[in-house]
Amino acid sequence: MKIRSLIIVAAALFFAAGLHAQNKVQYHASASLSYAMPSWDKAKAGSAEGLSFGIILKERHYFEGEVIFMKHNWKDGVVGNLTLIPTLATYRYEISFDAKSDWYLQLGGSIGTAVQTWKYGLNNKDYIRLAYGAQAMAVYKLNKTFSAIGGVRILQTEVGEAKQSGNATLFSAGARITF
Repeated sequence: MKIRSLIIVAAALFFAAGLHAQNKVQYHASASLSYAMPSWDKAKAGSAEGLSFGIILKERHYFEGEVIFMKHNWKDGVVGNLTLIPTLATYRYEISFDAKSDWYLQLGGSIGTAVQTWKYGLNNKDYIRLAYGAQAMAVYKLNKTFSAIGGVRILQTEVGEAKQSGNATLFSAGARITF
């Protein structure tokens, strides 16, 4: 119940910021592929795919909702895997490298929930846990519509029945469309 309340408050703040925008609002959508390195015991590194949609306020403030799909196999050869699907509210602030440059740095954070499917041998369980993290991304704006993005994100959550705390470090590359 606490997680649900936290998500409702985060969503309300996210949309309230949009209502107070005084400049032209832009929308953006992005897709990314990642190499995900987990810190949880027995989980191997795996892949992740992400999709996001959001708004840009005052040309520097990025608010978005995003979903990431991560899948990790087990190191010890046990049949099964760990699947995580974080659904996050994310904020990033964009910093220009130079007034004439097409390169930008984005720093931000995320909060939300992670749906987990834990399959370890004959033990199969599903969980919903709090997820939060930080990220740094380099952005190259090809033009006003298309951007190439790449960076690193650390996503913290608990996994499994024992609520083992840990994180996944994601190295990502992708593309963004602004409209």
